[in-house]
Amino acid sequence: MKFRFSLAQVLKWRRHQTKQAQQAFLAAQQSRLAQEREIEHIEEALQELLEQSKQPTSTDPGYFRRLAAARLALQRRHAQEKQTLERLIREEEKAQKQLLEARKAEEALKTLQTLEYERHKQHLLEQERDFMDEQALQTFLRKDSSL
Repeated sequence: MKFRFSLAQVLKWRRHQTKQAQQAFLAAQQSRLAQEREIEHIEEALQELLEQSKQPTSTDPGYFRRLAAARLALQRRHAQEKQTLERLIREEEKAQKQLLEARKAEEALKTLQTLEYERHKQHLLEQERDFMDEQALQTFLRKDSSL
């Protein structure tokens, strides 16, 4: 008798859910990493502007105003990108939590499948033992009756 797990379709669905949750988590993680790189680029640009303002190439007031305006624009962008990063971190944490829940549900079904399989094996062994006992008894009875 072949083993058939009664919840096989549910386990298949749980595996699919886990795979989707893992893909969502990886996408969220990649978005966060890309955002962190973007913030690093902005911080590098701010550092370059700071160095330019320390060693001015011109004494023109318009030059200093342009530097200040560029610095202000980069600072605003930096603040916006930081807010976006915080949102992406929250989304990544949510996706990670969903992945853990999906894995937990899948593992529970896998454990149930293993337990059912072990019960099935035990049942087959008991049937085989009962059959062998019956065969031995029949052999004994035939030898006993022939004497």
